[in-house]
Amino acid sequence: MVLYVAWFSLYSVVRFDRFQMGAFDMGIFTQSTATFAEHNLLLWNNVEFGGASHFAVHNQPILFLVGLIYKLFPNPRTLLILQSFALALASAFIYMFSKEKIGKTLALVLAISYLLHPATHGINAFDFHPVSLGPLLIAATIYLLEKDSPFWPLLALLSLTVKEDAGIALIALGMYYILKKRLRRAIALLIMGALWIYVSINVIIPHFSPIGKYLFIKKKTLTLESLTCCYLQKLAYSLSFPLPIAYVNLLTIEGILLYLIPLGELIAYPIRSYYAYGFQYPYMLLPLTYFGATLGLSKLKKKIAERSIAYIILTLTLLFMIVYDPTPLSLNGAFRPLLNEIYPSAAGLSKFYPWPSPSPHYHNLQLLLEKMRTLPEEFPILVSDRAFTHMADRLGTLYSGTYPPWVIVQDGQLDGKRAIVLTASLVGWRLFNRLYVPITNFDDIIVYVMRDKVGMVKQLIPWNETQFKVLFIFFKNLRFKGKVVYAYYSDHLGSFWNWAPGPGLDPDRFSGALCSYVKASGRVVAKSDEGIKVIFNGKTINEKWEKEIIMNLKGDGLLVVLFKDTKGRAWVKVEGSVTPLKGPSVEECLKEVSAHLSLKR
Repeated sequence: MVLYVAWFSLYSVVRFDRFQMGAFDMGIFTQSTATFAEHNLLLWNNVEFGGASHFAVHNQPILFLVGLIYKLFPNPRTLLILQSFALALASAFIYMFSKEKIGKTLALVLAISYLLHPATHGINAFDFHPVSLGPLLIAATIYLLEKDSPFWPLLALLSLTVKEDAGIALIALGMYYILKKRLRRAIALLIMGALWIYVSINVIIPHFSPIGKYLFIKKKTLTLESLTCCYLQKLAYSLSFPLPIAYVNLLTIEGILLYLIPLGELIAYPIRSYYAYGFQYPYMLLPLTYFGATLGLSKLKKKIAERSIAYIILTLTLLFMIVYDPTPLSLNGAFRPLLNEIYPSAAGLSKFYPWPSPSPHYHNLQLLLEKMRTLPEEFPILVSDRAFTHMADRLGTLYSGTYPPWVIVQDGQLDGKRAIVLTASLVGWRLFNRLYVPITNFDDIIVYVMRDKVGMVKQLIPWNETQFKVLFIFFKNLRFKGKVVYAYYSDHLGSFWNWAPGPGLDPDRFSGALCSYVKASGRVVAKSDEGIKVIFNGKTINEKWEKEIIMNLKGDGLLVVLFKDTKGRAWVKVEGSVTPLKGPSVEECLKEVSAHLSLKR
């Protein structure tokens, strides 16, 4: 157990230090925990829904307890070490609830098998998740139940807090005690589990969610299509999971139930990561499978010598780890092509996390993040995926949803006002040597999007109703005094849909903009449902927001179209005798746009 904690703590921390963990999910839980521990916020993070309490997505109140530990050791690495310790400690409870039924030798074998199981390593390798405390709490609950301890309800309640679906573990245990004819205990477990799931999904999560519903139950979740999706991978996963323990968990009816109930939740979804090693999802399946193995071994040991059983389980566990472990403890898939001949989806059973090596930009990122650390806590910084995890403990760190360049912040002057330019252009890498710390009392936040780099800020582009709300929340959550310009350059001036900031925002402070150098030679029409303003060569064509503007333009110049939105849906269209020439520079576009928005305090 000590070796396990040491190895996985080191491995996880090195992965973190070398930027191998992303906003999903390390950043989410770092910021949720830090904002609770240091700012008394309700598990707030700037990733989910563009800024919301984590309760809007998952009901995981165990994070309050994690937050208290984080408060003592305020560092993202604390979460990774805590996770390794909790997963290792679960083996102690597996040993304790097993030794009464099968003796110390086989109990020790099961505990070791659990510590070497690829599913355990997968939970540990993939960032930090509160459900990593699940195996410990579920195993502890089983131990107290089997000891007839009066404190088992406390552990059962605590085990529920790791996630909204944790009630499935108690339902499985309730079914076990029905077969054991312990009806009062069974009913208590069934009610606790079912009630927790119902309240989580229908009350708590919808209350906090901006869209008012639970995200993970959809119309196609329990259809024939979803159940048959990826059926070969589901079959391979279902058959391989108990292989390290030689399928002894399936020797009793109780063991079969304890295995199939949590497995059923995983394979009901048409999402491949639910039934692959290298993810956090089998947190209930692990302890319940090993409890079922205890029940099976209590029968098998009467027929086969303990030493033979021990050798078989340890050999199978080691072989399976070498082939399918998602960490460097495996041979990195050396045998997977062979297994893939047996199960066509077997090669996809495991996501591999290699030993992390520094990226080419490793030292640049370290220097850049050190500079970022000098900014005030509430100072908004737009950060992309891999760097977000290192800045997520700041309240003002915003997630851009992008890949390298990872942190792009530029200090600038617009019309004599201090401004922060958050640019999504790939030229951001050139800003590393020019970066200097801006002053705190800035006036504006500018988001600029170049057409050919539009993918850099894809999470800010609302293509559906949910993303409209996300974008709206993103702008609402910017704590600042000035204005936001969401600018877009294009060499094509056709129709552009859904680019306004969002419903309920003041269009004189928050505006979308289309910028392009054009050649105009006659009648030009610009229109939008909710209203636009047009500027050509620095001259404002219309002072008020209008739905359609017909104008005669001649000559070359910079055309800027500002557009607003009050309903959550907007579009702008420019047509007529106008030909795009080139895109303006960041400074040209933003200076022109900024000059024509009022600054309301």
